[in-house]
Amino acid sequence: MSAITKAGLLAAALAAVVTAAPGVPPVSDARVRELQNLQYGPIEYIWFDHAVGDGGLSHAETVAFCKSLQPDCFVGFNHGDQEGADIRLGEMGKPGPLTDSAAAGPYMKDTPSRTYRLAEFTYPILPPHKGGAMWFYSLPEHDELVHPPEKLYRDVLGAAEFGNVFALDVGPDYRGRLRDIDVETLRKVGAMIRARAPAPPAP
Repeated sequence: MSAITKAGLLAAALAAVVTAAPGVPPVSDARVRELQNLQYGPIEYIWFDHAVGDGGLSHAETVAFCKSLQPDCFVGFNHGDQEGADIRLGEMGKPGPLTDSAAAGPYMKDTPSRTYRLAEFTYPILPPHKGGAMWFYSLPEHDELVHPPEKLYRDVLGAAEFGNVFALDVGPDYRGRLRDIDVETLRKVGAMIRARAPAPPAP
């Protein structure tokens, strides 16, 4: 597999997702400072979620703060003003070039930025279902639900083609372990990558 894909998988592993605390600007938020003060090593990119607003700072000010701590860290926002963001986040997105804003998914498709240098997309390994969580462990009755390895591998190939970061969300269960079906699926994807298998046909 290409160096781009390897770099993307590494970046996904080192990314940090931050949800701003209501009324607490990130500059004074110890969580962001702790993440970026290098005690954990370099952070490839930081993913600011939109769940509870911007925490009191503009996105431009947040970018400046993050870059003051780790200048090489890519900073992205899942909502709102994108100027200054250098990674285009893609919750529920798909592989695609920076020029294709629709690839960023439903939250980002109408907020392009001229400062993007890299595109990311992410979705959970758990497919859509009724009841329970989506991005975290759901319910025991969903323990056999998983995206097929062929879909995941097609998106790995798509990420390599367009130079994207593919950040697959795989949450641990109540024991703090990956579900057996997730491990089995990821091993199949890994085997496809190592074998340089051709892209499986789309359903």
